[in-house]
Amino acid sequence: MTRTVAILLLVLTFGACAPKQKIQLDCVPKEVTIYVDKEPLPDVPDSIDLRADQSHVLFFKGGGYKPAMVVLDSEAGADGPALSPRDVCLELDLVERTRDLQIEVEQ
Repeated sequence: MTRTVAILLLVLTFGACAPKQKIQLDCVPKEVTIYVDKEPLPDVPDSIDLRADQSHVLFFKGGGYKPAMVVLDSEAGADGPALSPRDVCLELDLVERTRDLQIEVEQ
């Protein structure tokens, strides 16, 4: 019984107590894939919950848009750690599709 209680306390102390923060995702085209710390999200959500006590990298790729990366830094504060920026608003640029035309003129 004592061992079970000790294991439960360890799990609660180190695993379940990690502070989470909701990050809003706005202005993201739905035709992209979002990677959080190299792991793809199954869809493009309006927000994501991330651990606030560590930094995260968001990478946006696909759908004919130029890829973009956003780093969320974990910062210590009076109320505990917090991620910055708190909101991510991106308007990804379309990849320009141009062809190099070669024109030959016979004289």
